[in-house]
Amino acid sequence: MSCLLDIISKLNSIPEIVLLEKKIDSLTTYWVITLNRPQALNALNFPMVKALRAILHEFYALAYVSWLVIHGAGERSFCAGGDVKYIAQKIKEDYSNGRQLAQDFFTEEYELDYEISISPKPIIVWAHGLTLGGGVGLLQASPWSVVENKTQLAMPELKIGFFPDVGGSYYLPRLNNYLGIWLAFTGIHISAVEACAANWIQYLSDISWQKAEHKLSLNWNKDVSIENNLRLWLQNLTYPKNMPENLLSVEQQEWCEKLLNNQPIELFYNWIVKKPDPSLKTAQENILQSSPLSLKLTQYLLKQGQSLSLSQALDLEKKAAAFIIQDGDFIQGVGERLINKNRNPINWNIDFKSAELLINNWKKTL
Repeated sequence: MSCLLDIISKLNSIPEIVLLEKKIDSLTTYWVITLNRPQALNALNFPMVKALRAILHEFYALAYVSWLVIHGAGERSFCAGGDVKYIAQKIKEDYSNGRQLAQDFFTEEYELDYEISISPKPIIVWAHGLTLGGGVGLLQASPWSVVENKTQLAMPELKIGFFPDVGGSYYLPRLNNYLGIWLAFTGIHISAVEACAANWIQYLSDISWQKAEHKLSLNWNKDVSIENNLRLWLQNLTYPKNMPENLLSVEQQEWCEKLLNNQPIELFYNWIVKKPDPSLKTAQENILQSSPLSLKLTQYLLKQGQSLSLSQALDLEKKAAAFIIQDGDFIQGVGERLINKNRNPINWNIDFKSAELLINNWKKTL
């Protein structure tokens, strides 16, 4: 695999964690970016985020590169989120410098997602396997998002004392039939078909990127724009599937609507954990493990995100990240879930009442 080391070396990064190939076919020159930490499920760390941003800036500047694709190495995952375990460890080692590192990481990550969303040239983000958190951030930012048919997507941040970020406050309230609100509070996984049905993801494929690439040059029409060529190619890869219209029950949708209209999250919490419905087992387990502060903060962010632009939502999330790292449950949550591997409900330091006071005080600083 040929890496464009001159780009990544500018960052003094490790080139092996982000691979870059230059490809030339009958009509275009394009780049293929591979997230290359399969042993860590391609979780995004700081060097990866910096490398991706540097590559994108070169991509925008070079007129001869028509488009690019981002995909993940290995069979298990496109990207299982950000490397928050490393960040939490650094904060525990050195609180002041660790917090600054965390803030710098989230700022860079959110900028990366925004740059993908406004790219003047097509950036195809091609997901497979487990796609969580920061991986979803890359995917949902692209108007050219593709998921393979066995992909599983989720935003499970509440269980580590964080919130559905990377633009979640903007994208999730806009999904069909309140599905995004349900995903944010329950952290459940949904399938590729369900993600497309909710209008979260644009294209569905029954083959991998590697197989799809082989078919690419066969479809080029020199009389059609590159964008339209790519669009037709992706549409042809989409395998026929009946899309479900409503993924949530009427009752579940009503609760989501109430949450966006300031219904106290405690009422939803009590309803879902007591609901005698076997289909809700995973959602019940997840919300029982969630931080009260994270639940409260997520409700505020989702409500605000309905009327914000993506840029405004990401700016608010940046401030929310700084708040929850300093005053919230992030260190406790990551320590218990990811470092100690605790799968039982956590005795969170902050309860619902204290969470509301903290958030109200934080909102006064905005």
